[in-house]
Amino acid sequence: MSAQYLKLLHPRYWLTWLGLGVLYGINKLPYRVQLEIGKYLGRCALHLFRRFRHIAHVNLSLCFPELSTAARQTLLQKHFESLGMGLIESGMAYWTPMHKLAALIQIKGLEHLQAAAAKKQGTLILSAHFTSLDICGSLFSSIFPIHVVYREQKNQVIDALLKKQRGRQSMQAIHRRSIRQVIRALKKNAVLWYAVDQDYGKEYSIFSPFFNIPTATITTPSRYVKHTRSQALTSFYCRLPQGKGYQITINPILEAFDQLSTLEANSLFNKLLEKAIRAYPEQYLWIHRRFKTRPFGNNPFY
Repeated sequence: MSAQYLKLLHPRYWLTWLGLGVLYGINKLPYRVQLEIGKYLGRCALHLFRRFRHIAHVNLSLCFPELSTAARQTLLQKHFESLGMGLIESGMAYWTPMHKLAALIQIKGLEHLQAAAAKKQGTLILSAHFTSLDICGSLFSSIFPIHVVYREQKNQVIDALLKKQRGRQSMQAIHRRSIRQVIRALKKNAVLWYAVDQDYGKEYSIFSPFFNIPTATITTPSRYVKHTRSQALTSFYCRLPQGKGYQITINPILEAFDQLSTLEANSLFNKLLEKAIRAYPEQYLWIHRRFKTRPFGNNPFY
């Protein structure tokens, strides 16, 4: 037994293993039953996890000031239900054979990705974090091989599980700090999925409008496109109502995306992301501190 494996059996991870065992058991149930259990778990989490509830409440208040307090509270509850379903869907992505889930995926705009890949210039798919990320990423990679940019998980058991999952799919992972590897992949005509909605601080970002708020938005995707002359697409995804599956929508951004300034490119992406979020607001990852980094002199939101 390797030392790395023994590390994963440390008592600090026993609760993680217990949770994974429960998740594995739920994974054996019918699809719609699993989602209903996910909703229930999300409602429980709303009351149990005060910190995440506070972050999501602040984010929704900032982004949807036009909503009444009652409407935002309803949206907050639906978001936690969506988080719970996302947890259950992660179990599906880990353990359910993809051929059993294939009928659940609808892809709009796949022809845009096929046309971009045919030009052999490399393709950067700009996306973001929604609660159905794991299941939609797994389903999409089973249809079209992609590279993904990732960051490690602090929990080593979860990190090992994610790495194993990527290894059994048509998905090649590149660490977010491996800039040279990203550039090499794009120059070799890779299709690379990149989430542009994480706050990595002022060093790696510029402030671009997002829901009318100056928001730290990473500059690396814009620089990758310019440096490698890759094509840029957007890919947003959602969970369809009434257990009907998932929809991924792919669109080109602009023919001259590489000619935009970094601020213009980031502002354009944020505008497109905001439009996608407004279509299914409960499914965006509101428990992330998206507005953590503030312009000089601004008070923190959280």
